[in-house]
Amino acid sequence: MNTASTNHPRISRVIYDTPTGKFRCATDEYIIGYVFCGLFCLHDYYAGRRVEIGPGHIYMLSVGDHICEAFPGEEGCFEQIVFKFTADDLKTVIMGLSIGGEESSVIESMTSLSRCLYVVKQADESMRLLFRSLRVLHGDYCRADNYIRLSLIVYFLINSDDGLLRSELSDGKGVENSKFEREVYANIYTNLPLEEIASKCCLSVSSFKRRFSRHFNTSPHRWFLEKRMCRAHGMLITTDMSIAEIGRACGFSNQSHFIKVFRGHYGMTPTLYRRRYADGITGRLPSSFREKVAVTQH
Repeated sequence: MNTASTNHPRISRVIYDTPTGKFRCATDEYIIGYVFCGLFCLHDYYAGRRVEIGPGHIYMLSVGDHICEAFPGEEGCFEQIVFKFTADDLKTVIMGLSIGGEESSVIESMTSLSRCLYVVKQADESMRLLFRSLRVLHGDYCRADNYIRLSLIVYFLINSDDGLLRSELSDGKGVENSKFEREVYANIYTNLPLEEIASKCCLSVSSFKRRFSRHFNTSPHRWFLEKRMCRAHGMLITTDMSIAEIGRACGFSNQSHFIKVFRGHYGMTPTLYRRRYADGITGRLPSSFREKVAVTQH
């Protein structure tokens, strides 16, 4: 592996000449990468799929834990340029872009990006030229210019309509600006009684269930359970949190209830599930990972 980097926002050129195997990328910073050659794989345990990111594509990873993998291409290596930056850097960039011209617009843009576990988009010609210029600098990056470069990339990610965005809460579909849907998503992990959630939506329980069924094509119980189990599944794989902590984070008031529900959903306890998959990160993937997100290679 070969890397060259600067201070913040930091830019690195990363080269691998052998497959990395699956590795955990635990970071308290945002990451933006551009792949020159080879294949970068992001294992999305929340959605149960593997996202393949080929040459000519930009990806952004949120703060947190991610399971990644890199494969050399026909050139005999994997190569990418990586930006690492903080939430403060991101706010500075977005405010500099003057999106909407108001602080509220800055917060809205920040919130939109922070909700995404990852973003994957094909670079246009201007982005390809930008990253090629970084490739030939061999680490001689000017810190002031780094903010300008990062601003251009963030602007591209925010304003480009094509690509793949993955939000933990909305599964990439986006949350409509309605009181009903906002309340539903806001209470996925709160463990509030259905009566209280319905009251927040100014609906009776029966009216809430009917509207929910029309909107989500399933019952509230089934939908909330699926979302909570999906989050629990991902946290068991990608974090070192205790079973009790994960249960609470997924809306379960006590550990025994969480374990019972999880076992009913996945056929094994959370501890066994973690041991089988999280401890075996370099082992075989579950069959659900056969689904791939098509990313055209140039």
